Amino acid sequence: MASRAAVRVRAFAVTTGVLSLGSMALGQTTVPSSPPEPQVVFVRPMPPEPAPPPEPRTSFSFSVGWARLNASGGDSPVDGADGWYLDTEFSYKLKPDKPLWLGISFNGSYYDESEDKRLDTVIPSEVELDASLSTFCIEPRLTYVLLPRRDKGIYLAGKLGAGLLIADYWATSVVERPGGFFIDSDGDTTFAFLVRPGAQFGYSGGKWMVGAEVSEMWAWGDFNALGDELNELRAGFFFTFNY
Repeated sequence: MASRAAVRVRAFAVTTGVLSLGSMALGQTTVPSSPPEPQVVFVRPMPPEPAPPPEPRTSFSFSVGWARLNASGGDSPVDGADGWYLDTEFSYKLKPDKPLWLGISFNGSYYDESEDKRLDTVIPSEVELDASLSTFCIEPRLTYVLLPRRDKGIYLAGKLGAGLLIADYWATSVVERPGGFFIDSDGDTTFAFLVRPGAQFGYSGGKWMVGAEVSEMWAWGDFNALGDELNELRAGFFFTFNY
């Protein structure tokens, strides 16, 4: 009886130990592994393309060349004379997307001619008579640029000006008096209205243009020895800078 009781006690102890170990195994918790840290990526937006520089809307032009004068209704050595001219112009583009410019020009021309006159005296002789004409113009102008369609290329523009002409005329003449012939001089300044269409042809480098130009002027007024109408033809070279 004692041996059986000992066996039962041992079996109970083993069973109890196994159950304790099973309970411990079942009660043990598994610690999960921590998730990976998220990666932070910084994204910079691409900067916008720089805006194109604004197109120049002001310009300065200078031109020089040959001129020819014709007078109507008068008699003077400078009628049909060749001379020269200078022209400066300041312009402003009326709208950025339109090829129309409004400007003001200050320009002038000069003519100087002489002729020999025979004097019917006891001893025939000749004298030299001189005449000169200088003009100064204050001339508002419109310029329409036909080419180029882009910044660079062939340049072609039409012009139309109208304004004030100041003509300063000086001449010598022979005056017959009881004591003989004398040389007299006389001057006159006339204000008149002028109209001048013209054209320019050349090359545009973007902000600058260079080429040739031609224009013709008509002016009406009382020019005394030159009559009542002046016509002037000009042909020369120009340079324009936009800024």
